[in-house]
Amino acid sequence: MKRFILSMAVLSFLAFTVMPLANAAARSRPMQRFDNEIILHSATPDAAEKVHEAILSAAKQYKWRVVSDNGDTLRLSYTVRSHRVEIDVRILGAAVNVDYVDSINMGYSARGGADDTNENAVIHPSYGKWVNNFLIAARAAAN
Repeated sequence: MKRFILSMAVLSFLAFTVMPLANAAARSRPMQRFDNEIILHSATPDAAEKVHEAILSAAKQYKWRVVSDNGDTLRLSYTVRSHRVEIDVRILGAAVNVDYVDSINMGYSARGGADDTNENAVIHPSYGKWVNNFLIAARAAAN
């Protein structure tokens, strides 16, 4: 009887701790990079201001929360059910760089050590979809 109870305890441990972690890792993909993404098709003197307005419009449309805004960099957060991502959108005139900041329940792993480039990082495939949809909306708002 003790053996049965012990084996059930081990199975419960595996089912509730190890398996969800393995499942999350199985859904992870290489992190998509979003560097020098053109938002405004014409580089005008007020391009950065127009891109900033377009980013705020797209954030509102897709329910990204503005965590901070210092003019040339906006920190945005997006939550779907138990998943959350946080990004920095750096305005570079008519273009932007989108940098991963943090996430919850997205299977993120730096793979090979944390670095500023996230070159070897993996994350849930929805991350790329969410950021891409946001960028499409920003382009539409700017042009």
